[in-house]
Amino acid sequence: MELYKQTLASSKQSTKLFEKAKRKDLMDAKARLAVISSVQVTEQELKNLYHKESDQVVLSYVSVTPKDVWNDVKVTRAELEEFFEKNKLLFMTPEKRAISYIRLAVSRYQMNESVSSEEIEGYYVRNQRRYQAPGEAAPPLRQVKERVVKDLKREKIIKMLLEKAADARFKNGQQADLGPVSSTLGVPVRKTGLFAATAPPPQFAGEQAAVKQIFALKDGEVGGPFETADAVYLVQVSESQPSVPDSFSSVRNLLENRVRTEKAAALARKKAEEALRQLSGGTSLPGLRETAPFRYNAAGSIPGIAASPELMEEVFLHAQKDAVVSKIYGSSAGWYAVRLKQRLPSSEAGYESLKEGLLKRLTPEKQQKTLESWFAEQRVKSKIEINRQLAAAIDKELNSHSSTPPMRP
Repeated sequence: MELYKQTLASSKQSTKLFEKAKRKDLMDAKARLAVISSVQVTEQELKNLYHKESDQVVLSYVSVTPKDVWNDVKVTRAELEEFFEKNKLLFMTPEKRAISYIRLAVSRYQMNESVSSEEIEGYYVRNQRRYQAPGEAAPPLRQVKERVVKDLKREKIIKMLLEKAADARFKNGQQADLGPVSSTLGVPVRKTGLFAATAPPPQFAGEQAAVKQIFALKDGEVGGPFETADAVYLVQVSESQPSVPDSFSSVRNLLENRVRTEKAAALARKKAEEALRQLSGGTSLPGLRETAPFRYNAAGSIPGIAASPELMEEVFLHAQKDAVVSKIYGSSAGWYAVRLKQRLPSSEAGYESLKEGLLKRLTPEKQQKTLESWFAEQRVKSKIEINRQLAAAIDKELNSHSSTPPMRP
């Protein structure tokens, strides 16, 4: 007993609080055990699971896609104008920049000084993945040494050019004009027309980092130096064009396609719902399709129909021929009204051989569901009371230590 008390004391716990917590844990465990031990899996539940997973079914279905009703959709100018007014932000022109720039091409410079074996080996170790084929081990240095030396020299040239460009900017007092910097470097200033970030000039094609830096600059601001695959740049934004809503006339075709697509999706759904009502009423519909026989799968893959786990579950609830599912299934890409044409039951002999395995699977699943249901029921029954006097005292204490208003739960 003394050792027990000392052990608790060393972890700053009293025997009273420790035993209260343990008693609660034991009561929780007993409550859980009492709930799950009451769960019994019936013979019928096992047979239902067996037939769900072993039977095959054939479905009749009607499929209606937006493409099927595309020509039935009429779009008026008034609808287009209304959609345009409500969704102008969807039809914005891209932000654009025009720049002046100085380009220091890597190809115009040579690395005259030699590189040491230590530098070559260090560069290779740092960049090993660059020389490694997907799924293969890195090749030995001797096999790729020529490429490594070339890349190392290029890195040194880039570093030299970055320093050279930065030094030229510094000597000219960080002026907002590339002219003096151009004279210092002996390289001309070139210009581009307006371009969007998604369609940069050829020299910046594929250079997303460089384009991002350009579009971060303000009108008239000089930026850089920064590198691309084959050069070092200093740039100045000569003109900016903000993103603005496009005109109605310039996006009319896009608008019409967008509105027609939405209306076609809505019409397809409406026609599928009508087909479902007719199937439920026993009407024989033209164009009724039929699936190949298939078994249950959790992914919801049904021949000829878009994958739907929810539809798969409902299909295998039905045993009678011509039973119609409760609602249409699908999405804006297409909708399905479905009826069970045939169910091909598996033999009862197969059930006996699988019964034990089904019991082992179904028992914990049912126990878990029962436990979750029990917890949900207890939460509904529970009542939370707030001690407002204590809450006010805590608020007051917090206010006395901080000028920040207290946070309330």
